[in-house]
Amino acid sequence: MDTAKVDSSNGSVPILTLPDEILQSIFSFVPDDSIFAVSQVCRRLYILSSLPIAWRGRCAKYQFWETHHAYFSKLKHASPSDVQWKRLFVRRYRSDKRVTDILNKIISSSTDMIDGFEQIAREGYDAKDCLKQHLEAPDDAEDVLARRYYASEALAFIHRRRAIEIWKKIGDGIDVKLEEALGAYDLFVTRGASRDVEQITRSLDALAAQFREEYPYYTTRSTNETASLLIAFMRKEGFVGANYENYHALRNSFIGICIDSSRATLPLTTVAVFCALGSRIGLDVKPCGFTYHVIAIVTDSDATKSPADRVSFWDPFKTHLEISRCELEDQLRALDMPASLSFLTPSNIRELIVRVARNILESVRSIAAQHIVTLSGINDMDRPPLMPERHTALYAALTASVICGPPASTRLLEHMCTLMQKDFYMDVGFFETDMARLISEDDAMMLHNICNAVRNEDKTPKKAMRRESAKPDPSGTGHILSNNVRYRVGTIFRHKRYDYDAVITGWTKNCATDENWIRHMQVDKLKRGRHQPFYNVFVADGSSRYVAEDNIIPLQPKEGHVLSNFLALGKYFKRFDENEGRFVSNLMDEYPDD
Repeated sequence: MDTAKVDSSNGSVPILTLPDEILQSIFSFVPDDSIFAVSQVCRRLYILSSLPIAWRGRCAKYQFWETHHAYFSKLKHASPSDVQWKRLFVRRYRSDKRVTDILNKIISSSTDMIDGFEQIAREGYDAKDCLKQHLEAPDDAEDVLARRYYASEALAFIHRRRAIEIWKKIGDGIDVKLEEALGAYDLFVTRGASRDVEQITRSLDALAAQFREEYPYYTTRSTNETASLLIAFMRKEGFVGANYENYHALRNSFIGICIDSSRATLPLTTVAVFCALGSRIGLDVKPCGFTYHVIAIVTDSDATKSPADRVSFWDPFKTHLEISRCELEDQLRALDMPASLSFLTPSNIRELIVRVARNILESVRSIAAQHIVTLSGINDMDRPPLMPERHTALYAALTASVICGPPASTRLLEHMCTLMQKDFYMDVGFFETDMARLISEDDAMMLHNICNAVRNEDKTPKKAMRRESAKPDPSGTGHILSNNVRYRVGTIFRHKRYDYDAVITGWTKNCATDENWIRHMQVDKLKRGRHQPFYNVFVADGSSRYVAEDNIIPLQPKEGHVLSNFLALGKYFKRFDENEGRFVSNLMDEYPDD
């Protein structure tokens, strides 16, 4: 650089005697929080710390960007020094500060959480790097469980909003790639920051590049030979039909999970991968919603052929060989269906989204009695979930059905509202704006009332459950005795009858359920019956239950319990306290004495 233009006076500051190149290298190690202070020391450090190349390096630390920044285009700029890298970095730096401040507020307060999540979501993908850092909070952080949990919830909310935007485009008639339309389902069920539609695109790009490398001669082959070669490649890479035992596995309906994990999947998912890869190697291939099945249609670009001869049919779920039109027409006749072209034409993406929703609903019904355990697995967050959460997959299917399917019934709307109120309360804005315009006037009024109730509950402080006369337990166990409520929130115990481990997340001074539940659970046969404290608990299988105090055998593990692996525990607790052998409550508004 032209040092004649730089103030080289150094006074008695030794660092200013160093060459510019060394100072620039040193600046690269200065934390983001401090680099602005460094630039204020003197004119020389200001100029050196303001070089575009330095700020480009700081921008490069961010993995996720909102599209309006055009970040990846700027990386390819012919003259990188002309890009306002410092301005770009400052925007991201300030975004990180906003996200962190809002997340801290969500963690520390049980009110106005919806507004906090909505503020974070307005940052879009710019918030993901910051949230990923919070999701990876160190084990010794003061509020590690709560921080990981709420960072994960914010990421999931951002991903759901992105999925909804994709489906809204399709509902409005805007062209969207098939892989993006189906990949939107993955945005509902994955937890890691990297498990998004862009990751699906990268995986497909990598598979297409692998195909081109392994079969460089494919460009010399006919269209049908190339299609057969591609399906053979897919089958070699594991994209085969799921067997009978695993056909209805929930993961099979999620294209991203299938691409990056178990590739034995459903016909629709296999065809979608075939279409995505085919388009990348120059094939004109589209999905076809054949009755009770999905196949692919490949169109030859050879204009010398007749229209009928240019079209070929393929079933990558079963074979790499072409299927004749006659065979498909025979299948239709065997099903007493008209062998017309309406079943042998490309399907629109909207139809396929609804078809995936039906597949998910069928899978959900088939596993209705199965409880899916979801561990935190912080190191595994960016890996595809082999067992998606049932209620989240159900919510995805219902959401897609409302946006892309026929008009929603009152029953479907009520089901969605139940899920939203219980697990997806931050989505209330979607219900207020987008869903309200898709339903009848009567249902819109019902929805309006439900949404108002959700927002009011979010703004209302929780009723404090006070212990009327708190005093230490004379037995020396460290528990609290008060009004016969013996155990504190955070106490780990073993169930006396069913021998499972669980942790207390709340309590009532008496059994607070209805008579039907009391009779069914034979509560009155317990030693103290219904007139004893009952506890809301989180069980080591991932379920939530309601347990009488008579059935609790307290444990005081001095090391981390298996329950610590559950991400959902962050909804209730800050961390595990090894000294006391219990979880530290994050519900102080509701249980201030615990």
